[in-house]
Amino acid sequence: MAKGLSLNDYVRYVELQLSGDVVDVEIDDRIPDIVDMAFHELRQYITDTETITLPYSQVIDLEGMKIGSISYIMRGQTTSGPGGFQDVMYIYSRANALSSYTLTDYARGLMANQNKSALATDLDFHHDKRHEKLYLYAQQSIPTTVTLAYTPEYESVEDIINEFWQNMLKRLSLAMAKEILGRVRGKYQLNSATYNLDGDKLLQEAQAELSEIRTYLNDNKDLLLPID
Repeated sequence: MAKGLSLNDYVRYVELQLSGDVVDVEIDDRIPDIVDMAFHELRQYITDTETITLPYSQVIDLEGMKIGSISYIMRGQTTSGPGGFQDVMYIYSRANALSSYTLTDYARGLMANQNKSALATDLDFHHDKRHEKLYLYAQQSIPTTVTLAYTPEYESVEDIINEFWQNMLKRLSLAMAKEILGRVRGKYQLNSATYNLDGDKLLQEAQAELSEIRTYLNDNKDLLLPID
């Protein structure tokens, strides 16, 4: 199973971008909090879909599976029943043996073809997120397994395994850190020093970067958010 980057990985990235391991950064001890703040803003946009296959039941316990929202549910294997595998094989055997069908053959054929052409996502379901329960209703034939397509519940930065969203979190964290550092440095004026603080420059860079990132996320959220 793929693993995400640790909090320390993101913190280290921001530290290197701000200091290059050459100068001290006034907000070093606050960078973990900044990464966490960026994560909480970003996670509402992360909509990567994963799948999991479970035994069919009218009530499925989802506790501990970190399922945020369910997009759709697909049938897995189907038990033998009206319109199921048994009827499909029956129709094929009758077609080979006889040149015409009886009324019973025709009825079973209709059920088989209906089942064959039905959408795989014909299951009615209700996701009780608060109690971590999934309620299912399946018409004949009852499946033995179901496959859930879902968006995970992102509880920490380690849950992000997609490289695109990892890079987006790095960018957002760095921009937020620049903004805070810029405001801190902007409060001081070193009149007698041989160098000037870059508070104003950092603040301008941060605000431009934050605006770009947030505009991109908001402009694309309708394409990214799942329909539950």
